[in-house]
Order: sequence, then C-alpha cells, then structure tokens
Amino acid sequence: MPRRQPLSWLKGELVPWALIVPIALIATSQSSFAQLFWAQHRCIAFGGEIFSAATRHDLDPRLLAAIAAQETGGPSRNSGANIVGDKGHGFGPFQIDDRSHGDFTSKPEAMVPAFSAEYAAVMMQDLMSRYESDVIKSLSAYNAGLGSRCGTRTSWPDQASVCYAQSVLRHETQIENITCP
Repeated sequence: MPRRQPLSWLKGELVPWALIVPIALIATSQSSFAQLFWAQHRCIAFGGEIFSAATRHDLDPRLLAAIAAQETGGPSRNSGANIVGDKGHGFGPFQIDDRSHGDFTSKPEAMVPAFSAEYAAVMMQDLMSRYESDVIKSLSAYNAGLGSRCGTRTSWPDQASVCYAQSVLRHETQIENITCP
C-alpha cells in the first residue's frame, strides 16, 4: 500500500472543509468545551459549520449558534434555518441582509450554511474588535447597525420582551444546556 502524506488525499478534491476543520481542531484540542460542543452539534442545525467558523475567528461557537437561532429560529427554537427572510432581504441561517451586504448576498454562497456562518463570524469578529469585546454592543450592531440600538425586540414565552442582544444571550444559555439524545 502506498504511503500517503497527511491529508494529501484531499488535494484537488471538493471537500466540505466545514466538516474537516472541527475534527482536526478537536483532535488536537485539550478543551473539554470544544469536545462537548462538537458532540452536541448534531442537535444544532449547521452545528459543524458554526463550530468551524467560530473557532477560525476566535468566537464562542455557542454565541454564533445563538445568533442563527435568533435570526431564523425564534424564541422557541435553538437552531437556525437556511431561509430567505425579512421580506426577501435576509439570506441564510444568519440572515445576512442584502441592503448592507450585497457583495455577499448577490452570490449563490449566501444560501450555503458554511459560507453564511463564515460571513457572520467575520462580521462578529470585526464588531467585537470595534466595540472592545463588548458582546451586547457587538450583537446590537450585528442586528441594528450600531451598538447603542436595541434592534429587533423578541417576545419570549415567559412574556419578556427583550432587545436583540438579550434575546441572543437567552438562546446562548439554552444552547449551553442542550442535552443531545
């Protein structure tokens, strides 16, 4: 049997990198959190893609998953959906808006969850840098353009009506507590 270089079999092949990168990260990671999230990804729509994009951009994968859940899941779901929403202006699980991000949404990749997760992760990484790691301001800017805005209000089953950032953080807490069968 010929000896292969590590990963040389991938050369020239179309490979879902969003699936390979997390496996490689976990194989070399000492982080029990990374292993736990990877084990739970099957309970979160596009969990592998989200984990991969988040780790490449130094974000908590639960936060990125919570954004998708807020954008396309709503208060009763902790996973996003790959849809066109917002009256035709929001694309993919992260609802990237064509009015502000036409360079991305004009391409077919806008509806590919791995690319959508990557784009959202880059946006959040930039916003976290701009707002000095202030998660609330960064999330508010992701939704409303500025860190000082409330953004979309969401009514939760407990009758709470919260701003976008607080709703994402509620999703993040629920995602932390998911137990997969």
